[in-house]
Amino acid sequence: MEYLYNKKDADEYFNKLLNEIKSIKITNVFTLSNLSYVSEKEKTIYDTDTELYIMLENNKCIVISYLDTSLLGIEYRYLSMEELNQYNQIKDKDFFNMVREIYDSNTMQICSSDSIKFEYSSIIQVVVHGFSHEFETWRDNKEVKLPSGGDYFNRIDFCLGNGNKICMCPKDVVFDGYLDFWVEVEEYKI
Repeated sequence: MEYLYNKKDADEYFNKLLNEIKSIKITNVFTLSNLSYVSEKEKTIYDTDTELYIMLENNKCIVISYLDTSLLGIEYRYLSMEELNQYNQIKDKDFFNMVREIYDSNTMQICSSDSIKFEYSSIIQVVVHGFSHEFETWRDNKEVKLPSGGDYFNRIDFCLGNGNKICMCPKDVVFDGYLDFWVEVEEYKI
């Protein structure tokens, strides 16, 4: 896995990656562990403390470990045999296209369900949102404060050819290594 610590390196990595994947459509987005989600207004925000996988039609994945501000682990590869075995056992193989069961908090019985439907396309642009103010982060297994003026980043948007986006942002350091991710859907005006 390659690790990126500043916006300039992240931009360079994604520009190189886009040349390789520009016409390959995304098929699904998943993790190999359980995660939680919160529904807000018109979007659902998921969070995970493990790698996030964006699988493409060629069966290769963009594997992302982005659990801290301005610290991104990323690689583009096929799933390992162990990951493939785990993938075949998970229930939710695509977080943005699934039916979720909703349980009654008193009886723990299924009381309803809702469904999520998101249309994928190929990734045409990756926007790395930069900032330069002071912030706290984890480095070398301890919490440190990085000074203002750096070439930092705190959100990444994968922009798709159909106008939709897959967005991600690590939680603040006090949450100790969690990634929020969600989709934004292009609304067409008639």
